[in-house]
Amino acid sequence: MKQYGLLGQNIAYSLSPIIHQIIFNKNKIDATYEPYDMAPEKADMFLAHTHCNGLNVTVPYKTAVLKHCKRISKEAMAVGAVNTLTRSDEGWVGDNTDIFGLEKFYEKNSLSFQNQTVIILGTGGAAKAVNHTLQNKHTQHVYRVSRNKRGIGIIGYKELSRLEKTDILINAMPIRAENNPKLAAAVLHAIERCHTIIDLNYASSESLFLRQEKKAGKKFYNGLDMLIYQALKSQEIWNGIEITKDLYDDIFLSLQTILERKQKAEKK
Repeated sequence: MKQYGLLGQNIAYSLSPIIHQIIFNKNKIDATYEPYDMAPEKADMFLAHTHCNGLNVTVPYKTAVLKHCKRISKEAMAVGAVNTLTRSDEGWVGDNTDIFGLEKFYEKNSLSFQNQTVIILGTGGAAKAVNHTLQNKHTQHVYRVSRNKRGIGIIGYKELSRLEKTDILINAMPIRAENNPKLAAAVLHAIERCHTIIDLNYASSESLFLRQEKKAGKKFYNGLDMLIYQALKSQEIWNGIEITKDLYDDIFLSLQTILERKQKAEKK
């Protein structure tokens, strides 16, 4: 039996195990997929000794795992982050399926970034993937927002509050990062000026972004499409599955049911 999993920290909310189990069942793959939730001081040892055939990687390890890779794909190299690891005879091979997931997400929702000012909240692995995919979208401006302002095109919270034009706001920060009061104030300013909100998180039914979208009537998209497509791409790499609309639809409907139940439970 093959073994796969998700490496991250504070990932109890993740739907990835459910997604991959559906893929295994539909494709008759004898495999398991487990969450590996651990602190940074344990991650290096885990990667050196695990018998997993492949791993997905999430916060906070998408850049940290680069040092464990014997080879990385051109996509991972371009982004500077890895979210998919495949075991080979020589060691781990790093890939980035977030790019595929984002491109399919844009396509499915007919999102256009042409002549738009786009704000990306965060500078981690997911934010890097978003920034990479926007490079050929003919945007007017792309700003990445970080608490610790470092690098070209990266602004701080104060600069975000002063921006006069904001069209599309993309949240690529981890869950709970929005609880920072300084960030929240700057984000509210940006939300007032934008017409579209994309929150790559999918687990919270009452995020700051969703609450404001409900108040202001903005277009709102969450990261469920991206999550499914990046998982499908990982399985294409690991097991050569065919990515079909029927398989996507089966996964989407299953997850939608789970999230609706969760939202009802949160309201009780």
